[in-house]
Parts: sequence; C-alpha cells; structure tokens
Amino acid sequence: QAIIDSGSTGSRVYVYRYNVDAPLQTIEELHSKRVDPALATFYKNRAGLYAYLNELVSFVEEKVDKRFHSKTSLSLKATAGLRTISAHERDWIMAEVHHLLRNSSFIFNPVETRVLTGGEEALFGLLAINIAFSNLTNKLELSMGAGDLGGSSQQVAFVVPPKTFL
Repeated sequence: QAIIDSGSTGSRVYVYRYNVDAPLQTIEELHSKRVDPALATFYKNRAGLYAYLNELVSFVEEKVDKRFHSKTSLSLKATAGLRTISAHERDWIMAEVHHLLRNSSFIFNPVETRVLTGGEEALFGLLAINIAFSNLTNKLELSMGAGDLGGSSQQVAFVVPPKTFL
C-alpha cells in the first residue's frame, strides 16, 4: 500500500506493508519521501503538477518490487491544503491527480483518492493514536484523545470516558 498525504505545505508519500488478515495490528511503514510545495500551488500548471506527482510515484516504483506493482494500491489523501482553495481549483487539481494515478502501474481506486474533511482527518488521528498505544499494550480501546495542530487546519478528537454517562 502506498499513500500520498498532500497537506498545506507539501506532500509525503508513505509505503506500507501489512498482513491483510490483521492490517491494524501489522502495519509497518517501509519508506517515505517528502516534496514541496503544496499541491494547491499547481492549479492550471499541468506540467508542474505532473512533475511533482511523478517524483512521488517514481519513488514508490523504485521502493516496491516491480512484481508487486499490480498488487499494490496507490492513493492520494488531501487535507487542509486543498480544503482551503476554491472548489473549482480543487476539482481541477483532483481531476489531474486522478488521471495521473489511474495511468500508473499501481492499483488505483478513484474513491480512495480524495480531499478528506476535517472531521475525517480528526477521526483518522484518533484511530492512529489509539492503534499505536494498543500495539504497546495489545489491547485496542478507544480511550485516548488526539490533536493535530499542524499546517492550515486543526483537528481535535477525543473519546468521552464511559463513566461520564452515569
């Protein structure tokens, strides 16, 4: 699995490996790379956008054995960097991203390449922190909150302890 995280200051691609029978318990980051500037800066600059994305896709091609390209999914998740621009600009950029990723050697699911809402971003952060700590304790419970104060947005998610409702 490879995911491009496009934020307000740049994009990072992550290459992961996991067991499909227990993905949350076995996920392991193998490689990552960051490129600048933000994806949003490429509105109406197709050549620049393609060079930018090709740098990330080429990195994944280099890190994933060619035998596994057709079995490896590649998607892009955009956050506040694209949420803060106009819908017209966002739609143009995402259409170009879809075109380029669709033509890569990897599995492309268009539903998985999209702009996340702030709420989704907060929930993913909440899950990530709880999964990280469950790996330390071997017990997955949503008991910790999470805050993300980076880039152009802020997400805070927390779980209310069950005793609060008594």
